[in-house]
Order: sequence, then C-alpha cells, then structure tokens
Amino acid sequence: MSSNTIALLVVVFYMVALISFSFYAKYAQAKKSKNSDSGESFLLANRSFGTVLVMVTIVGVALGANGTVGIAQNGYGFGISAGWYDGAFAIGIIITAFLFVKKLRSLNLSTISQIYGDYYGEKTRLVSSIGQLFMNFCIMIAQYIAGGAILSSLLPQYFTLSSGMLLSAIIFLAIASIGGMMSTGVTNIVNIGLLYVSVIIAVIYTIKGVGGIGPLMAGLPDREMFLHPIDGLGFGVFLSYLILFFVHVPTAQSTVQMIFAAKDEKAALRGYLIGGLMVLPFGFATALIGMAGRVMFPALENTAMALPAVIVTFPGAVAGIVLAGMWAADVSTATSLILGNSALFINDIYKPLKKDATQINEVKLSKVIGVIFTVLTLFCAFFVKFLLQFITMGLSLCVAYFIILIASLYFPKLCKRNSAILTLIASFIVVALWMTVPTFKGMFSHVIYPQLIICSLTFALVSVLDNTPAPFRKEATLTAENQMS
Repeated sequence: MSSNTIALLVVVFYMVALISFSFYAKYAQAKKSKNSDSGESFLLANRSFGTVLVMVTIVGVALGANGTVGIAQNGYGFGISAGWYDGAFAIGIIITAFLFVKKLRSLNLSTISQIYGDYYGEKTRLVSSIGQLFMNFCIMIAQYIAGGAILSSLLPQYFTLSSGMLLSAIIFLAIASIGGMMSTGVTNIVNIGLLYVSVIIAVIYTIKGVGGIGPLMAGLPDREMFLHPIDGLGFGVFLSYLILFFVHVPTAQSTVQMIFAAKDEKAALRGYLIGGLMVLPFGFATALIGMAGRVMFPALENTAMALPAVIVTFPGAVAGIVLAGMWAADVSTATSLILGNSALFINDIYKPLKKDATQINEVKLSKVIGVIFTVLTLFCAFFVKFLLQFITMGLSLCVAYFIILIASLYFPKLCKRNSAILTLIASFIVVALWMTVPTFKGMFSHVIYPQLIICSLTFALVSVLDNTPAPFRKEATLTAENQMS
C-alpha cells in the first residue's frame, strides 16, 4: 500500500469519526434537554458548556486556517515572529476572561449584537449585525483555502485545490447542521487533541527533514531577521496584532458565543483562561515549520502552500495524522462560524424585522442559513490568495465594536443615541478606502491604525455634538449597568 493511500485512509477515517461524534452529540443533547429542537438548544447547546467544552471551542476558533496555514505562510517569509498572530490571539482571550466574561454573562445574551440593539436601538443592531456577518465571512473564506491547500498538497492524485475546498465545506456544514453547538463542542475535544499531537509530530519530523536545528538556521536567507522575535514582521505589525485581538475577542460573535453557551460564569472564565494559555505557544511552532519550508523549498511560488509542502515530505501514516490534525483546526473554526452567523441572522436581523418570528422553527432556519453562508463563502474563497491580509482586514472592524462596548459598559454617560451607528459606519468606510484607494493604504502599515484613529475621533465627536443620550432600553442592560457602577 502506497504512502499516499495510507494518508488518504487516515483522513477518511477521521472525517467519518467527526460525523459520528456529531450524531452522538445530537443524541446526548436530545436526551439531556427537554426541548432539543429549540433555537437555544441548537445554537447555544442549552447554555450547558462546562469548562472543557468552553476551552476546546475557544481554542478551536483561535487555531483555524490563520493559526496554521496562515502563520506558516508568514513564517516562510518573515520567520519566527509570525507566531505572534496566535500569541496575540491568546493574550486577547485571557484579557477577555478577566474584563468581559462576568459582564457579558450578566446580560443573558444570545449574540453580541444584542448589546448594541439594547443600548442604541434596532437600526444600530441591524448595522452591527451586518458588520459581524462580514467579519465572519472573511474568516470563513480562509478555512476553505487552508482545507483545500492541505488536502490537495498531500493527496494531489485525489484532490485538486477546488475539490479539497468543496469537501472541506461539506464536512464543516455537516458537523454544524447535525448537532449544532453541542456537536461543535464535542468534535472540538477530538480536534484539539489531534491538532496538538499533530503539531508536535510535525515539528519533530520537520527538524529531522532539514537535518537538524543547525542546518535549519544555516539555510535561512537572513538568519538574524528570521530568528528575531519581532523584526521579521516589524514592530508596527506586531503591535497591530496585539491591538487587533485585544479588540476582536470580546466583540466578535464567533469568539464570545462560548461565553453565552457556558453553564455558568466560572465555566466560561476558566475555559477562556486555560484556552488562552493553550493557544499562546502554538503559532511559534507553525512559524518554525514555515521557516523550514523556506529552507526546503526556497522558490515556492504560492507561499500559502508552505505548511502543506513540508507535510508532504513526511512518511504516509505520519503525514496523514498531521494532515488530519491541521485540517481539524479548520473544522473547529468553521463550525463555530457557521453557527455564529445563524445566531446573528435569526436573533438580530430576522426576529426584529419579522413580527411573527415567534412562529419560526429556529433549528430549520439555522440550517438553511448555514447552507447559504457556506455556498456564498465557498464561492468567494476561489478569489482570495493571501490569508492573513484578508482576515485582518475584516477583523479590523472590531475596533469600532470595541470602542462602543467599552464606552457602554464603563462610561455610559459618554454614549449618545448616534454614537454606535456612526462609529460603525466610519469603520466600514475605512475598510472600503483600504481596499480601493492605494494612497490611503500607503499611509499606514496596517489597517488597524486608521481604524483606531477614525473610529475614536468619530465616537468622540458624536459624544460632544449629539445631545441625545443613548436609550439604554432593556431592563437587563440597566440592571447590569447598575451592578457595574
């Protein structure tokens, strides 16, 4: 039996196992819940996640395509400093645990956009949800690219990039649709375990493949830059990662849904703290693999293939295990994104706009939205080449959300009726300018910096010029605000 056939069998076995675990999760949830067909049961696992499920799910969201293939791509070009993408994500998770878990739990929410609706009105809630959907859209595209790249590189006789992306999309959607959030949590226990085993194996075989640490260091084109903890990316990009995830983790639906799904505050807090610590070292390991790829394949045409190109040099069974582990990272992120988008659309767009929304079958609607989201993002995935640039552009919208969230929870007197909606619109304009005006893009090293400047100025100006206070409508919100003051 050829090594490629062995690798294929390992991957197929793993895919079948994930689907089986999804059905088990659905059965377990139905047995435990009196109303397993409710939207809260499907999208939030009946708010029953313990520490372990919270931990593996937030780790899974963090270590998707960007935390594996994307970092290896940057490691190929810039060295070990590429690992700060995951390092900054980890710091963002830990800060969120201390600053936001208690506050968000006290509001009894299903989506993060509900805060903006409760504080500023339904128009703001709608605009907020559109921005959240766009962010998830950007991140989801990267999962297909990474999944397709891994499958097509290791198993070229079985998969093209396109067919690998298509198969990845089918598995992502199946897991999310079978058992909802509980399915995602249970499969993440398997995914994260395999992911960590696979990256340890990958590092060992990678170093062995280049002849050891000495030959790896000697083969780098610029040893000093590649080994420096910051200089490869540059301080500006390093700082942008810290800012990006400081604002992203507490404000994006995909990264806070586990707080809402947790059974209590302690489970959410512990899950995020342990999860953050688990994410912290991971990126530096994948950056090292990318560096080895630079030594082994110095003229790689598509640098996004750096990680798969290294994996393909491993023995068949080893390559299959590592492939399945890296591919599992995409599964973990993608299933959370699919469910997060369904929750956003149903709770923050469909229900507010449709008067008889109480009559809908939320589970069926969630699955329909999941299919639409998957098809649209898969189509767009064929046109994106550089993972982290595209993802960070979408994530930069979180700057506006963070400014609004901090002001609303800590400085409510600064919040005016139009503060949120105008700040959000300003962030959309920044992204549009960044995408279409080269002169504007050339003024900054990263999109996060114009977002910080323009969104902060917008919020400050509205706070001074608008004389109408934010409505702060919901009783739960008002109660939480009183508890915090």
